[in-house]
Formats: sequence, C-alpha cells, structure tokens
Amino acid sequence: MSDRGWINRLHDGKLYIVSYEFSRVIIYKNTLSGFFDDVSSRRILDKIESAMDVRHIGYDKISEERAWKDSTRCMKEVLETSNIPPNAGVFIEFNVPFTASRIDFGITGFDIDNRNSAVIVELKGWSEGVSLSENEGMVHAEFYHKDVLHPSYQAWSYANYLRYFNSEVVDGQVQVIPCAYLYNYHRSDASKTLDDPQYSYYTEKAQVFYYEDIKSFSDFIKRNIVKPDNLETLEKIENGKLTVSSSLQKSLKRVLHEKDFFAPMDNQVAVYHKLLNGIRNCHRTRTKRVYIVRGGPGTGKSVLALKLLAELIGGYEDKFTGNHIMIPTLYVTKTSAPREIYSKELKTLSKEVGVEYLFKGASSFVDAERNEYPAILVDEAHRLTTRSSQYVKGGKNQVMEIINAALASVFFIDEDQNVSMQDIGTIDEIEHWANEFGAEIVTNGLVLQTQFRCSGSGLYIAWLDDMLGIRKSENLNLLGKLPYDISVADSPKELMERIEKKRAEGYDSRILAGYCWDWRSHNTKDGKDFDLDGIEAQRWNTDYTWANNNNLRDEIGCVHTGQGMEFQYAGVIIGGDMVYRNGHIETCPEENHDKGALGGWRKDPARADRIIRNIYRTLMTRGMDGCIVYCVDAPLSEHIKRKISDIRY
Repeated sequence: MSDRGWINRLHDGKLYIVSYEFSRVIIYKNTLSGFFDDVSSRRILDKIESAMDVRHIGYDKISEERAWKDSTRCMKEVLETSNIPPNAGVFIEFNVPFTASRIDFGITGFDIDNRNSAVIVELKGWSEGVSLSENEGMVHAEFYHKDVLHPSYQAWSYANYLRYFNSEVVDGQVQVIPCAYLYNYHRSDASKTLDDPQYSYYTEKAQVFYYEDIKSFSDFIKRNIVKPDNLETLEKIENGKLTVSSSLQKSLKRVLHEKDFFAPMDNQVAVYHKLLNGIRNCHRTRTKRVYIVRGGPGTGKSVLALKLLAELIGGYEDKFTGNHIMIPTLYVTKTSAPREIYSKELKTLSKEVGVEYLFKGASSFVDAERNEYPAILVDEAHRLTTRSSQYVKGGKNQVMEIINAALASVFFIDEDQNVSMQDIGTIDEIEHWANEFGAEIVTNGLVLQTQFRCSGSGLYIAWLDDMLGIRKSENLNLLGKLPYDISVADSPKELMERIEKKRAEGYDSRILAGYCWDWRSHNTKDGKDFDLDGIEAQRWNTDYTWANNNNLRDEIGCVHTGQGMEFQYAGVIIGGDMVYRNGHIETCPEENHDKGALGGWRKDPARADRIIRNIYRTLMTRGMDGCIVYCVDAPLSEHIKRKISDIRY
C-alpha cells in the first residue's frame, strides 16, 4: 500500500502523527516579470485554460475566461506601480485541497524581516447589485439571486486553511496575508454594503480594496513583499505537508465536548468505542479496513460520526509510548446540507475554528492516491453516486474512490434512504469495492438500534414501512400504542394552519414536499413554485441553509434539503407521484419533476417505485415529535387515516 507523504513531527517534545504531501494543484505560477510578459502578449488565458484541462478541472469557460482576462489585466496594473522586484512570485488559481475552492491570485516574496510571505487576493469583478445579508459572513448578490460569501471572508478563510493545514504555514515558515480586490466596485457604493460594520470582523482580517484604490493596494503589497524570492515561498507552500494544527485539534475537541447533543447514548456508546479503537488500530498497524454502520432514521449516525471526528482529530496519548497521536480525519457527505449545517453549528462557537475544512463532499477523492488519508467518515452513505460533481472531471464511483483514498473508511448507511436512481450507496456495493482493494470488512456489532427521533419509536418506523408498502410488518396492533403524533390534514390550508399553530406553541416546524412541482424560482429572485389551495405561492428551497435558517422557514423543503436534518414537527405534502388504487399504494414516476433523481426511470420502473417510497419515508421521519401529512390524492389520504386508526397513539 502507498502511504504517500506520511510524516512524523515533533512538537513540544511529543510525537504527532501527521500526514500527507500537500496537493500540488496550482494552475499558473511564474515570476512577476514572466507574468507581465504573459499578460502583455495575451498568452495568459491560453496557459491557464491549458493547465485547467490537463488537471481535469471543470470550469465555466465563458464567465471564467472573462474574469481571468479582466482580473489579470487589473492585477498587472496594480503590480506595475508597486516597484516589487521582478523575481517575486505570482500564482493564479491555487486549488484549495479537498475543496472546489480556488485562491484567485497570489504574490510571494520576503517581508522586511526576511520571512517568506504570500499575499493572497480574492478578486471580484462586481460593480453593483450587492446588499446586506442576515447570514454570517455573507452578502446578497442580486445577480446570482442568492447569498454568497463576502470577499473578505473568502480570502480570510483560504488563509486560515493554510494556517491550519499546511505544515510550512503551521510551523511559521511562511506568513500568509489575505485581502480582496474589487476592481470594478466603487468605494462610495461599499459604505452601506461590503464595508458595513456587520462585516468588520472579516474586513479587519482581510482588507478590501476597490476601483479607486490602486495606489493603496499597491502600497499594501509592497509592505508585505519587500524582496524577491524566485518562487521559493510558493515552492514551500506547494511542498508542504497536510497536517492539522494543534490549535485546531484542541478547538474541535472542545467545541464538540461542549455541545450535549454530540454525546453518544445507549448502544451508540459500544459502536463508538469499536470504531474509535478500530481506526486507531488501522493507523498503528497500517491495516486497510472498511467499517459499515447500519442504522435507520434518527438512530444517531451523524452524532457518532461527529464525535469520532472530534476524538480522532483531537488525538490521544498512546499508552505504550506516551506519544500524542493525532489521526487526520474527514467528515464526508454527498449532499451539502448536513455538512454545511454541522460545520456552521460548530463555527458559531468559535469564529477562529477552521472546522469547515474537515467537512468534504463525496466528489473530493477522484484523483486521490491509495491510502492517502488515514480516516474518512461517510455520513449518509446511501446517497453516494456513480458520478462526481459536474465541476469535477473523471469521477466514476464515489464508493470506490473513498475506499481507495482511505486507510480506514467508515460508512454510515440506511439503504431505505436511497432517494435517487443515481444512488449506489448499498452494503453490497461497499463490500464489493472493499474486496477489490483487499480491505478487511467490519460489520459485526455496528448496528444502531435506539431511535432518537420520532418520539423514540421504532414502532413508528415499522408502521411507516408497512403503510408505504416498503416491507410488511406483522401484528403491529400487538406491539402497543403508537407513541408518535402522526395525523392527516384534509387540505393544504389545514396543513399550513396546523404547522403555524405548532410554531406558535414553540415547536420548530417545517413543511417538506415530494418533488412534484417545477422548480421555476431558481432563475428569479421572486419566482414561486407552489400554488396549492391554502399554501399561497411558496418557493422550493434547495439552499443548504434552509433547515436551520428561520428566515426561510416559510419556504418548502424537499428531500435534498431535509435529508439528514430533523425538526420537532414535519408537515409533509405527498404529491401526485404516490396514489392509492385497487387496495394498495402505487407510484407514478411520471408525476415527479426531479430529473436528477428519477431521470431514466422507464429503464427500471421497479427501482423508481422504491425510490419514490423511500423519498416519502425519509420526509415522514424528519419530525422528532410528530408529522402532519397532506396528500394530493384523496384515496391515499383516506388509506393513511385508516392505517393510523389501526394503531392509535
């Protein structure tokens, strides 16, 4: 096996196990004089595009070409007035490892104290259409019809990534200075937007320069890049090892320990210790292992994954050697909602915690080498797919890519939550690729049983599976009363009124729906998707912040924003893709408008049938205390009422 780039590092007299060669994905690098020549001769675009293609990095050709052309011209204008030595370094599009993010521009050299320094620049061609946002570190971009990161936040976060994870920066060998340059935006327009006091924390960390600021921006660069380095600083960053700073280790462990909901309970404890000890053993013996953890909705899969992340990153004292052992670990999901919300939850406890960099998408491992990462924890593993993101070329199978990349991989899975025809996250698929890579497979003792959602009722899950026709549950009426508030609303208006009443009573309550309406609003700020009687012109919401953003609670969620999330009460609209006919439930995939999930259903109608049932099973298990259902199909509504009356709570 290849343990590429694994190194040991002494710190405070103790041995820390750290890893990996920092990904060398810098699209363009040159001396300052070489950069000037490439811009003047108009070769710069060809060089950038050629390098992007060679590295199989997807990009929007029209918009990015325009951005590169404008931004390189503007940076040349700034740098020509700075009197920086011609042998200083320049880089463009530095891919941030394990992310789809790229640092736009950087200048390297020595500062006045002869320290290696890098000024990293977030470039924006914005000229107008920016307003305040209520979301931390974000502005509203009217031209995108959504909130986006403040440029200072972006630059600061990239600098933090290097400070937390690049060994050369962690150890103080390289100083990183972030800033942002909005070369078309006038300072006079920024006072009530980008320079508003609510962003002062970030603008103090990463200064913003505007259209009129060529001189002050030039002086800023000159203060930090005093002497040339002949690309030495850039080489240090490129050749740095991926590590985890001791401050991040301590912070992550602290914030997770401070949150009570991250504490394992019941049989979670035994599963947790088996995984923790097993992963430590993998790391110590360099044994490749795949762990498969099964658990239904609300059994605590995410809690366990986050607790493991904290313990593995936080490290432990080896009882045999006394060394402090830290195991770099990533938390991975296919969909963005869970990882974005959990990382945001942790960040609220400390703005300085770079925890978001440990939360990755499932398409992050396309080009990973064998055993490149000690541990990868895959939450919602049932959502893994055959193809990666449209922005990542070359992806074939996310299960395969993750098992290849990790020495120890842990898959938290509920096969009944496959909700797309493209989902391949099954136990059979995981075991197949584990065998292909010669990994030991561990499943014994890794079943989560205790139900922490749906009023702690495994009986409700059994009832729901039976009602939806997923699997027959015999003698449900002998198992006792259903300790869960499940009911049916007779109209959309009644559903909305009852959800609003629950909110007035203090319950966190949301409405979710099957994907049976066209998603029109993604192209317009004020567009509406729903127009049901009683639910007036509501929007779909596919924003990952929907589940914990009170400002969006009146918008309708779907399986993509709700899966992995929970509320006290869930209102669920069952659309026309599920009906009751001839004494049983039938599905109508032609009524489902989610082309991504049900595209090509005619080739496998049986799988499409199961996918639709799984979607509503997933939606109807989002509520911790109760679920209120409205069915577009009246016979289905009556069927659910009968099933409820069979086993009253």
